[in-house]
Amino acid sequence: DIIRTSDFTDESEREEARKMLERAYEQSGDDGDKPTFTKEQIQEKVEELDQIPTFLKNIYSKEFNDTEMALMLLEEEYNDKNKKGGFFGMFGDNQKGDIGKDGERMDVGDSGAFSRLFSPDDALNGTAAGKKGGDLPFMIESLYPKSTRKEDETPDKRLVDAFLNDVVASTNSFIPSSQPMPVPGGYIVRGTNKCSSGGELIDKLDKRVATDARLREKITFFLLKDPFPDPEDGLVDPFNWPQVLFIAGPNVARDPEVILRTIITALGIATTWYGSIYPFLSNSKLLDKANEAMDLSDAGMPVDMSWLSDMSIPLFLTFIALQLVHEVA
Repeated sequence: DIIRTSDFTDESEREEARKMLERAYEQSGDDGDKPTFTKEQIQEKVEELDQIPTFLKNIYSKEFNDTEMALMLLEEEYNDKNKKGGFFGMFGDNQKGDIGKDGERMDVGDSGAFSRLFSPDDALNGTAAGKKGGDLPFMIESLYPKSTRKEDETPDKRLVDAFLNDVVASTNSFIPSSQPMPVPGGYIVRGTNKCSSGGELIDKLDKRVATDARLREKITFFLLKDPFPDPEDGLVDPFNWPQVLFIAGPNVARDPEVILRTIITALGIATTWYGSIYPFLSNSKLLDKANEAMDLSDAGMPVDMSWLSDMSIPLFLTFIALQLVHEVA
């Protein structure tokens, strides 16, 4: 039985899943030539699903269990080999060029809608998803702040080539496996880090760039985990995720928010002053003395509260000094 009892809390859920799969199979093909798969094939596909990154599993786990997903992928592979629309064609017809509810093409390459998630960028040329290059630029925009994509800050392609040829190649610290790929804000270069750590790689490249007048004030570079690994490389080892160089313009810092920071600073100073006074007012004798002074003030009589300030200011300055040391460090 391809639907495992352990996947469901009771028999009614199991039966409902069986009916759903039967309806899906009825809608996924135009003829009666439907593939069948052995338990071994299904189990092998389930084991492959266990190896994919968590964020991809979360995409389908709310709607399907692993057995259902394995069946869908097996049929997708079968239909792809036979140039059919695929199991996921049940969400739309199989006419090439149809657009789904999310504005993306549903049947790129006649291989079903789900294949769009795993398709290489060049397969999306001319589609809604491919207007900006496909999945890699989309992931860059999703994962990194807008400050990395400032208008007119993207480095010139000639500077990127100079960086790769004169800096990266000369240090032999990163071996590129792809040409520079344009993404929002800069370029991504896939490859292999030959250093023992990311910090060591960045230090080597920093020292080399510092001696190059063309690049020193023109680019910024980062070593990142690949936002969207090349699907042609197969499943990715979560413990050895591929790395990329992200080459951006010189100004990737966030623009200062003067008003917001001023308000936050004022609130910080006010709460620090309150924290400096509170320990002394928790003393009942000092609190009574302060209340008497406030009563005199309410009556219009002169009041001297310097005694409270004399005790609180040293504590306040201590708090401020600790914060300054923290900021400097």
